Amino acid sequence: MQVRKFEAKTMKEALELVKAHMGPEAIILSAKDNHRGFGLVGGTSVEVTAAVTDEVLKRKLLAEKKMREGARERFQRASAKDQKKYLNKSIEKAMDLQLNPKRPTTSTPYIDIEDESPKSRPGRSVEATTPVSTSPRTAVSQQREPVSRNAAFRGSGGLEHVGAQLAHEAQMRQKNSHVEALEYQIKELKGMIEKFQKVPQSFVNAHPGAEDGVPYHLTGVYQRMLKRGVDSDLVVRALRKAQSTLGPESSKKSALVEAWMVQHFMRNLDVVERLTQDRYQVFVGSTGQGKTTSLVKIASHLLMKEKKRIAIVSMDTMKVGASDQLKIYAQILNVPFAVVRNPGDWSILENKLDRIDHILVDAPGFTLKLEGEMSWLKERLPNTRHSRRIHWVQSIVARDEEVMGLAERYSKVGFDDVIFTRVDESSRQGMILNFQNQFKKPILGFGTGVQIPEDFNWANKEKIADLIFRITG
Repeated sequence: MQVRKFEAKTMKEALELVKAHMGPEAIILSAKDNHRGFGLVGGTSVEVTAAVTDEVLKRKLLAEKKMREGARERFQRASAKDQKKYLNKSIEKAMDLQLNPKRPTTSTPYIDIEDESPKSRPGRSVEATTPVSTSPRTAVSQQREPVSRNAAFRGSGGLEHVGAQLAHEAQMRQKNSHVEALEYQIKELKGMIEKFQKVPQSFVNAHPGAEDGVPYHLTGVYQRMLKRGVDSDLVVRALRKAQSTLGPESSKKSALVEAWMVQHFMRNLDVVERLTQDRYQVFVGSTGQGKTTSLVKIASHLLMKEKKRIAIVSMDTMKVGASDQLKIYAQILNVPFAVVRNPGDWSILENKLDRIDHILVDAPGFTLKLEGEMSWLKERLPNTRHSRRIHWVQSIVARDEEVMGLAERYSKVGFDDVIFTRVDESSRQGMILNFQNQFKKPILGFGTGVQIPEDFNWANKEKIADLIFRITG
């Protein structure tokens, strides 16, 4: 098995290299985009890894070796289908010559004899008294079939009988050699088929997205969307809609299709561009997702930018030091701070904080996988539902399946919007689209760093589209 890598500027050029060096029956094992510099201009390139069996490559090289220069150039320019057809014909012709070789003009053995004496008496049978020629052909024939000279020439049909016997033997030997050659060819073909079946069946004409009906000229758009983390089903549906909307001519221009898709996703985004007027703003999520940091960033914004009267409350009595950390932030901001340990504590706080505009509540970091976590959280949330908004906080660097599973569990508690954190640490912000497509919850904002409050952005459609698709670079 021969395995080689080819690099070219485009996929088409890479496939041409595969065809030229490894033949039309080469199998593509992998294909990927390279973003490092390629060539003198330093552009992007495509890297293709291909494989071909030794027998197939040897057959291609032998066929090219027998071609004339002009025929070889035409063969190289031909399509993979035509090249394969030509190679198959060459094999069939070679096998036919091997099984049916051309016979010589005098295929029947013969014996040279001298003419009879002109003085022989008429009416008397002639005995073969004339000596037989000792030519090499005669000597070989006599060794193969020892026949007496009298028997060989007795009567008018003696010579024909010997020739028929020798011809029959020659035909049997030729038949046996043909059978042996055919058995060898069958054995060789079986070995080639077994090796071919072990190789991953990814053929030259396949391209990313082909199994979903994505045309070749839109492969680049398809791959860029997937690279941003957008789910493949969303990409395929958007591509189909783009093709039907733009028409057959415009849909062939990948730049127009990609621009249309960005606008399509942006139109379907649902955002909350500012904090609501609800009195209780509750932040929920699992440990390490950025709940406390997001709470402090929003508290700083409300206090310094909007001049709101705020208070900070911690419900996390399970994690050691969690309430102490939040208490320090409250002291820095010079705002009231409290810890709620029982559901009855909310009525006490309501009386003491009656002049506060917003009470920001930090909930414990639960995954909601353990028994009792969900009921515990529901019992201790602020009971004033008419003036309560729950924000689910989630890091974007987690895997999609983990995020969707966690959000599914928190949807049973009930949350009103989502805050995505650590978006500056990932290159797959398309998860925002995947999440909203599944849960239909608006986006409140996203965190881009650790600075307070600078590294928090309220959501709007243009910012999210730029974040996902790098519109402004």
